[in-house]
Amino acid sequence: MGSHFIDDEKAFLEEKERATPDFSAVFTGSKALEKAPELHGISTGIEGLDDLFFIVENVQSKLVKKSLNGIPSYSVFNITGVSDTGKSLMVEQFTVHRSSKGEKVAFITVESPAPFTVNALKYRAQAMGLDFGEFQDNIILIDAASSSRIRENLPDLLSTLAYVIKTYKVKYTVIDSITGLFENREMLARAIVRRLYNFMKKWYQTALFVSQKKKRTRRVHR
Repeated sequence: MGSHFIDDEKAFLEEKERATPDFSAVFTGSKALEKAPELHGISTGIEGLDDLFFIVENVQSKLVKKSLNGIPSYSVFNITGVSDTGKSLMVEQFTVHRSSKGEKVAFITVESPAPFTVNALKYRAQAMGLDFGEFQDNIILIDAASSSRIRENLPDLLSTLAYVIKTYKVKYTVIDSITGLFENREMLARAIVRRLYNFMKKWYQTALFVSQKKKRTRRVHR
């Protein structure tokens, strides 16, 4: 055990000697603020949800809450729950609502192939009283359910998404579900989610991730 400790310490010291600082990662507060995007609300079309988010402003020396009337711009939301709790319905309604306003939404479908997903979006639009044909091409689907290459290889998925964002001027990204990207690879879950989160921030996306939560089984003691 003692020899392992000496080897680890030696490796640490050797790595420390080779290390160089990354000056591009260092910002003063003012320099970081120069790069910060302006915060505003993004309406979701989901009744009640948009009223939950607010900022605080100083009005005549008093702090006053001001509703954003939507989710914060450039935020990344992880919508988590067990099966059949309305997670997919929520992101479908968000997708339809934003695309109906003439904005581009990237929808990464991991669980269901694109033709089935777009059909669900069409019926969701009908339920919302909207003509899907008027804005259907504002939704750009990335079919990770059918492509094992982009489903199982994160760099390929991110490269595909970057292409879609640049080509179609996408502002919003939906992933349904992010859990399918690390199925049977739970040890990599945190790293995959972190890379996706950082990607969304880099590309100034407002993003919704669906995350499946396993139901707990209760043990009955007799």
